[in-house]
Amino acid sequence: MSSNQFQAAMDELFTSVKGFVERSIAVHAGKSAEMLEQVLERLDNQPPGLSYEGLWVAGKSYSKGMFVTHQGSVWASMVPNNQDQPGAGGGSWVLAVKRGRDGRDAAGTAA
Repeated sequence: MSSNQFQAAMDELFTSVKGFVERSIAVHAGKSAEMLEQVLERLDNQPPGLSYEGLWVAGKSYSKGMFVTHQGSVWASMVPNNQDQPGAGGGSWVLAVKRGRDGRDAAGTAA
């Protein structure tokens, strides 16, 4: 094989590989954009951030992701339109922070 033939073969190989890479990038970029759009759509459908609502109030409706204090503990609502009492069972609330022993363990440790 002469050097001209070798160079022509290399040019052809380079052109083929370049075309393959460009097509692959286009396909993956399209898939990546589609996947990104799906992730953004899921995020848009998530409840707004976490929020602390203070003391639990009977009859008030709490959204998923809201936190309340009830009987000294902090509870997270796991369902939308939650009107159940925290700690009553059923899984609509999850204990986030368990109440302590009235601060007795922290006596004398305040700075």
